[in-house]
Amino acid sequence: MSDLRASAAQEPLEYDWLVIGSGFGGSVAALRLREKGYRVCVVEKGRRFRGEDFPETNWSLRRYLWLPELGCRGPQGFTLLRHVLLFHGVGLGGGSLVYAGVLVEPPAGFFDAPVWRDLCDWPTELAPHFETVRKTIGVTVTPHRTEPDVRLEELVRERGDGAVVHDVPMGILLGAPGEEGRVVDDPYFGGRGPARRNCTLCGGCMVGCRFDAKNTLDRNYLHLAEQMGTEIRTETEVTRVEPIERDGGAGYRVTTSRGELRARGVVFAAGALGTQALLQRCRDEGALPFLSERLGAEIRINNEDIVFVTTRRDADHTRAPAGSARVALPSQTNALAARFSRGSSFMSLLAVPSTGATRWWGAAGRMIGWLLRRPITTLALLLKRRWAERSIGLIGMQRAEGALRVRRGRGLLTLFRRGLVSEPVVERAVPRELAEVRALAQKLADRTDGVMQTLVPAAFGVTTTAHLFGGCVIGRGPDEGVVDVDHRVFGYENLLICDGSVIPVNPGTAPSLTIAAMAERCMSKIPDHDSGGA
Repeated sequence: MSDLRASAAQEPLEYDWLVIGSGFGGSVAALRLREKGYRVCVVEKGRRFRGEDFPETNWSLRRYLWLPELGCRGPQGFTLLRHVLLFHGVGLGGGSLVYAGVLVEPPAGFFDAPVWRDLCDWPTELAPHFETVRKTIGVTVTPHRTEPDVRLEELVRERGDGAVVHDVPMGILLGAPGEEGRVVDDPYFGGRGPARRNCTLCGGCMVGCRFDAKNTLDRNYLHLAEQMGTEIRTETEVTRVEPIERDGGAGYRVTTSRGELRARGVVFAAGALGTQALLQRCRDEGALPFLSERLGAEIRINNEDIVFVTTRRDADHTRAPAGSARVALPSQTNALAARFSRGSSFMSLLAVPSTGATRWWGAAGRMIGWLLRRPITTLALLLKRRWAERSIGLIGMQRAEGALRVRRGRGLLTLFRRGLVSEPVVERAVPRELAEVRALAQKLADRTDGVMQTLVPAAFGVTTTAHLFGGCVIGRGPDEGVVDVDHRVFGYENLLICDGSVIPVNPGTAPSLTIAAMAERCMSKIPDHDSGGA
């Protein structure tokens, strides 16, 4: 990487670093680069949210979904490819706006994968950065449990096969009993941070926290960065990144929906799929022609399998943070118990009673048979009455192999325009379901007088996930990956990637802490700007 301090005098540019995206990688870059004295700008295509901007329930689609073409400018985006339906956050704070708040380290063995275990001593190097992220975001453990959580713990204890229920470390401000919803002065940064409010236990973390209780990135990393002088441009989408000279040593022209910006260096942090889409477009259009041929390879989706258990009883399981119990199962599988807030039953549109069929025609046939045999139960589920209150989700995640490839092409899902299309890696097929997770969910349904439900896309061979990795993976050289061990893009100067796209294997658990810690490590490799800004 060329020396930004020495080259800044050669041509005046607006910024030393431009950061594309404001999620767990981009927010870290925004703060740490500014602390080092660089002029920093963050560009985010979504909007800035205040607590009252989030919807009361996720049925308020204009305030919940990100579909700007239809006037929906909420925090929940989704992208449908042939083999995966990806849910992702959009807005200042990225995925932190709609994630469950779970911040866990990856399981043992994650860094032992041959593809990257010899590049550095990952556990040792990342240990201090995990701690830094926990301290900056603010992590606690929730003591709150609902009836399904308690029954889940009973089932795990009864298994006797080594399965364990863990507490859930969360980025949420939990007050003492009886102090739910109380406003408190900045509890984390000695007055430099914003005033906050204790969690109200509404279960709405994945809809968007309306009470300033969730420690989203705009309440910590981005707040501190902006306070120090980082410029943040929201509702601005980057469409092209092009070096001023061949290798980027003289800086980059960055084309956005609001005009052109120039920066000495660029950090791609638009999320695994967002970074993919932008880099592949730049390569295909000739803006970044020297990117590795490995771009788009080794896409991982955490082998996720999302199921729901809905009780037939008139219950309310929403009185807890969104994620309240985490189960470690044998065979490198984890399951997170999760919920939505009262009235937030939008996901019920994708949930149908489990039939055991793996193809849509089989599922449809069995559904008709079930309707004939159990008309009252089936109709009650299909009508979705108080679905969010009566349901608990199990998000299964697995470390085992399973990969896709993503490239630019045309198809029905791109409306025959050039866009991202997915292809299976035949020898490492993504599993259609996680049998252990579904068996556990069925037992939970039996114990709570409930019905297990799976997601409609699964019957069409489409995996639903909130965690996508890879496509710009770390490697020893451009024949193995897109970036080196320090996240520097092969073939270019001052071009970094700091999001989940650099991760080459499935973590099998929620990845937010890992992405942020890896970004902290990347930023620690960049020297201070000795003049306090170019």
